[in-house]
Amino acid sequence: MLLPGFNDSGAHLTNMAFYDGNLRMLKMAQEDGLARVAHAVHRLTREPADFLGLDAGRLEIGAQADLVLIDPARLKAWDPESTYRYVWRDCFEHHQMVNRPDGVVRGVMIAGRFAWREGAYLPEYGTRRFGSALRHRDHERGVPVAA
Repeated sequence: MLLPGFNDSGAHLTNMAFYDGNLRMLKMAQEDGLARVAHAVHRLTREPADFLGLDAGRLEIGAQADLVLIDPARLKAWDPESTYRYVWRDCFEHHQMVNRPDGVVRGVMIAGRFAWREGAYLPEYGTRRFGSALRHRDHERGVPVAA
């Protein structure tokens, strides 16, 4: 099974900026219509969650509200090759290549609370707990998970 959005760019923080894989998939799907976008959203959320045994990736009553709000017009206009930047990152104490598609992601909610909105983190992000670590659903039920 191929899980879209999974890549090894986290192992190459200095010279790769492929953190936009999910947005690129949505952009390609958008070119083929809303049905293709709906399928892409499913492939990026519910399908990997089910494969990994996580209670996540779905919009259902009682589910944790982790959401990304994407501006479809900005996504359509976005040229991924034009938004790469080489920036200094204090947390890594060196430069890093990033790809920041300004205005495409309008907001990010974690457990029903905005962490990012209109281009900036909210003040409480980093000072309060947002969400929790995701665990295999069998772990939550007390069933041992094979290593």
